[in-house]
Formats: sequence, C-alpha cells, structure tokens
Amino acid sequence: MRCMASLLIGLAAYGASLAEGDDGVRDARALRLSFADQATWDVHADAPWWALVDLRDMLSLFHPHVVSETGKSAGATATVTLPHDFRPPLSLRFFCTDDYFADAQNHKPGQLGTESFFEHRFKQVLVDEEVVWEQDVADESTHGSQTVFTVDLTPHVSPGRPFRLTFRVHDRKTTLERNERDVRFIGGTWYTPGDGKTEEAPRFHTAVWFADPVLGEAASVAAAPEGERPHDAVTTARHQARWPMRPPSGDLSLPVSLQLVAPTAIPAPGFPLTCGMPLPPGVLRDAGRLALRDDAGAELPLQAEATGWWPDGPPPPGRARRARRGSRVDGSTGGTAGRRRGTRHAQRHAPTARSRRRPRPGRARPGARRGPRRRG
Repeated sequence: MRCMASLLIGLAAYGASLAEGDDGVRDARALRLSFADQATWDVHADAPWWALVDLRDMLSLFHPHVVSETGKSAGATATVTLPHDFRPPLSLRFFCTDDYFADAQNHKPGQLGTESFFEHRFKQVLVDEEVVWEQDVADESTHGSQTVFTVDLTPHVSPGRPFRLTFRVHDRKTTLERNERDVRFIGGTWYTPGDGKTEEAPRFHTAVWFADPVLGEAASVAAAPEGERPHDAVTTARHQARWPMRPPSGDLSLPVSLQLVAPTAIPAPGFPLTCGMPLPPGVLRDAGRLALRDDAGAELPLQAEATGWWPDGPPPPGRARRARRGSRVDGSTGGTAGRRRGTRHAQRHAPTARSRRRPRPGRARPGARRGPRRRG
C-alpha cells in the first residue's frame, strides 16, 4: 500500500535566486530547493518504509528491522521548472548519507551478530521516472566519506519545461533473495542449538537522509553556498516561548503523560524503551515506587533507577533528582504501516517521605511495578 504523508516538506523560495556572491549574476542562475514547503513536495512511503522531514530540513527515510519487499520505496517528488533562460550545462547538487555499513572483507560467518547485505537497497535520484544517480546503501559510511554529490542534468531536462524530480530509497531485491556477497550470522543472540528455534529471516534496518538540493547552470550550482539548517532558529524560538522556566521546586502534576512516537513494525516479541524524567525536590525517594501504564490503564513492565539526587540530604533521606526508566513495547504499539502513531503512557509515582525502604545512592530496586500510593 502506498501511504501519502502530510508532512513538513516542500519547495521553498522556488524561483528565488541564491545569496549573491562576488558574481551575483552567476549565483542567480541556480535554484535552491527546500524540503520545508509541504504544498510542493509529495512525500511517499510504501509500508513498512517511513518518511518525514525533520527540523533540519532533511528528508528522512527509514526502513525498520524487518524483511524488505522487492519494489518498495520511500521518498519525495516535486515538479520543477528551470527558467527558460538557463543555459547548459545544467547540474544538480545535493547532500545524502545513511547509517548502514557493510564490510565484504571483515564480515564473515561465525562472528556473533554479523551482517552485510549488498545490492538490495539503493539511494536514488530520478528525473521523470528515470534514475539519474544511485548508490547502494552498503557504500562507505565512515568519517570523511563523501556526502555531497553532483549530477549532470543536461541530458535529462530542458529549461522552461517542467519535470518531476524524485529523491528516494528503493528496495531492488528483497533480503529473502540472498546475494552471493551477503553475510548474515546472528546465531547465539536469538537461538541456541536444540531449543527448537531457527534463525530469523534475513533483514536489516536503514536510515537515509537527503538535503540541500540545488540545481541550475553548472557553474552557479558549484559556486552556491552550503545549505543552512533551520533547527537552530526553531530551537531558539521554543526556548524563548518556554522562558522563564518554572522553578525546580514547583509542584509536579501527576500522573506524568509520555507520548511514544515510533515507526511501524515494532517486532512482535517487543522492543526495549528507555527514557529519563527530571524531578523537583522533595517528591521521590524510592524509584521502586514508579509505575508505568499505557493509555488503556494496563500496567507495563518497568525497571526504574534514580540517576541523581537533590542536596537535601544523602540518600536516605535525600530525594531523587532524575529517574531513568526502562520498559518494553510490544508489536501492537508501533502504529499503522507507513505512518507515525503516538501512544500515551502514564508515568505514576507516589512521594515516599515515610517509606521504610532505603535505597543505596544511585540505585533502585529493578522490576517494581507498583501503582501510586497516597501522598505521605
């Protein structure tokens, strides 16, 4: 199923020139595209792919740790028209990177948790459905690897004529069809000989990012300054809107509501979840009294630990300043295919000024799943 996401994506300042440099005419012969204008870009994701535009104005494409399907993809498409007076050669420059790493030389069967998949998943740029650039996600992904690429558009576009420009990741071949160079050996982490289990089907997750597309006359594209990230301005605006902060001694409204935002296809056996929460002074002495419930009120397994203490006395009788919680979400929590879904979890606890249990500094009894008690 093809899922269309209404996300922050688009072509900002289309038709506007880049910032002028020493040669203003040359810089004006290129267009900078932004993924922040949702009216222009069509973001698409075939399940189980997930697509969005983050605060950095980067197109973020994610495939979870499940078996891939041949022909499935995720990306963004826009209809673009270069001004009629642009002259060839024409080019496109963009940023692209991913988080997948494969090593044909050192990844060998027999090593615990080893995997390398080749020629299955490709990063691509298309013009009118024709692939004009692609690289395997198994390419080099180390410090210093190439992340900015330039494509010659001269054979593919004509000034004054609209064309469809697509950035995407495409599964050319399912991981069930093994390439002769593929390596996957996860024995010991999932099954042991004689326990009746077998190795799970071959699969791998990937996150890919595209950003800063600039296209136009080749000389102007080459001279265009690097793209700027909007997330600094967004962060500043949020901090100013929330300032001044509430005093640390302010009341804590209970229960605390947490929203889990996750891609599709959380593994059916469950997936670990860890997060932290700051606490005002005088609220919590024993992290073992924390409890976690889902939006239906069902209690979830929880391990809680105090990770810092307020200076109102050594523990005990000091109060926790921060608490770290670990839980597990099952496969039903992950959301529908190709879309984000928020699931609320209530974090509850009772202050324990009269608690008889006295945890050691920096430690709390794991596995406690008690509900809230009355304020004491």
